Amino acid sequence: MTPTRYVYKFHSETSMEQASDLLLLSALATESLHGRSALRINADFLLEVPKKQCQISAQSKVSQDLATIYAGLLTYHLGEHSFEVKLQTQSTTAQTGGAK
Repeated sequence: MTPTRYVYKFHSETSMEQASDLLLLSALATESLHGRSALRINADFLLEVPKKQCQISAQSKVSQDLATIYAGLLTYHLGEHSFEVKLQTQSTTAQTGGAK
């Protein structure tokens, strides 16, 4: 199976402190849906503040729900033009020269 992930890229004016707070809120909401153990086992995510990006695995239902909730909260609180999100596969990353 090819690893896939959602990559959120934040615009320069986007507050990374708010992006971080919203990621934690999204994790809490996901935990409410699936339980703490499921979140710990199945949700793989990384916020890279210096790069102004966040990566969330798309390999499980739990991670997909986390990504959906995060996109919704970012849109509501920061605006739909504050970030871009794309689904990437490892082969896409290798072709574009992005991080693995």
